[in-house]
Amino acid sequence: MNDIKEKHLLSTFVFDKKYQVWRHVLFIAFAAVITFNQVLIAYQDCQVVLGNDIYLIGGSSLMTYLIVMYFNYFYLTAKFLLRDRIWSYLIITMICMLSLPVLSLWIEYGVRNWANLNHRIADYSSPLILVDILSTSVITLICFCGISLILLYRTWSLTNQHVSVLEIEHLTSELKKLKGQITPEFLSRALHHASLWTIKDPQKTNDILLKLSELLRYQLYDAQQEKTLLNSELLYVTKFISLEKRCRPILESQLKIDKQHHYHQISPMLLLTLVQTFIKESNSLEISSNVENNMLTFVCKSHSITGALENQLISIRKRLDLAYSHQYILQLETGSVTLKLALCH
Repeated sequence: MNDIKEKHLLSTFVFDKKYQVWRHVLFIAFAAVITFNQVLIAYQDCQVVLGNDIYLIGGSSLMTYLIVMYFNYFYLTAKFLLRDRIWSYLIITMICMLSLPVLSLWIEYGVRNWANLNHRIADYSSPLILVDILSTSVITLICFCGISLILLYRTWSLTNQHVSVLEIEHLTSELKKLKGQITPEFLSRALHHASLWTIKDPQKTNDILLKLSELLRYQLYDAQQEKTLLNSELLYVTKFISLEKRCRPILESQLKIDKQHHYHQISPMLLLTLVQTFIKESNSLEISSNVENNMLTFVCKSHSITGALENQLISIRKRLDLAYSHQYILQLETGSVTLKLALCH
């Protein structure tokens, strides 16, 4: 647990904007330690003679390194590395890395001539100078790579976050599009039958309109939530079938619903859409629902259900894929359709 917190704090310090000033302070301090260490080593034989001038030499060397480092940070990385111009970035970086120790040697040569000091290097044209330059460039390379990788990773991380947000928004939009609705045919049929009974039996008209208003209220409000109680979904499935029977007295239905689902949740309008898909062509309908070990088994049986109706399940399968991924089984057979779904509390 402590390791996770430490990693989180380190990540926050490296990437969070509110620590930007402290990051630069730490980087400058780190560069100052390295630069002054190199200067003290280069002039260790004449520190007494140079006196306080050695700090001036160290300061000028530090400023040179910082200029090149920040040139890499603000320009090279953004201009070349982040735009996939890798070779251009590598060539310019190598030139900068090699030029820094060359410049340091040139400054040392000038300082020792100015102060009439013995030269640490007997022959500046010796091939061994190249070895010294390359060894010094390793430290510079580490600094360059560290800065570039941090910036590269931060850009990659922000891009991934942006892509993730877009993906979530896209999935949310797709789910909203695929959410089931009361079909216009059903609404038209219900309103038509309500108008037919207006004079003959106003009470029946009121019952139809009341049930219809409850279904529409469920669609407009509860169905806008990500999840709803399974009991509520099954209740409105029952109300939907009851209203359908009002409009089509020929319809025979049998419901076997286990009502002990107090805390289980499900995507709203999912079961209702499934029933609505097959009920319009049926004269008989048998529905059973039970939950065991947080697994819902919902079965809809009708003589009108055949394998040829697979196309009508496309939108339901898409919605299940988005909302439940691999946590469901939707099986269509002649005479029945079965949905097995892993539920959440």
